Amino acid sequence: RNFMIQGGKPSQKNEKEESIFGGAFDDEFDDRLKHTGGGILSMANAGENTNKQQFFLTFKSASHLDRKHSVFGRIVKGIDVLRTMEAVPTDRKDLPREEIKI
Repeated sequence: RNFMIQGGKPSQKNEKEESIFGGAFDDEFDDRLKHTGGGILSMANAGENTNKQQFFLTFKSASHLDRKHSVFGRIVKGIDVLRTMEAVPTDRKDLPREEIKI
């Protein structure tokens, strides 16, 4: 909350998480693409070159994520939907109290 919202294919218990390419795939950085402002779409990962099927959308600038998470998009229409998702109440673990689907 007040930072980003993560999404992707939810993993089932004991299910191996993979990308559409099979395993993890490499980071792809472009210095022109940065986490500037809300609505930036990036790959979530667990470290260098560990991209699989999770992504996140930023609610605000997050320059500390530059060159750690590959930016691959930006919301150009419908930023109000992102603001609505940001306003959903969260629990102590910062998980939404209600399911959010796009």
